Amino acid sequence: MADHSRKPGPLRRVPPRVWVALALLILAIVFVVQNRQEAHINLLMISISAPMWIALTACVLLGLLIAWLGRRR
Repeated sequence: MADHSRKPGPLRRVPPRVWVALALLILAIVFVVQNRQEAHINLLMISISAPMWIALTACVLLGLLIAWLGRRR
């Protein structure tokens, strides 16, 4: 008699939300890498010029911070 019950592999134990988060993170990294030209950024009365990848990375980090602060326990 063959035993057809297999133990799940380590990748099958990862929840789907982690895979979605990983895919979105990879997409954000690709987006940042492809947008490296100079950008002029205006916030309230402050105006700066910086590479767009820095502005995009800051926005991604700000979004992660907002998500972390807004998470439920």
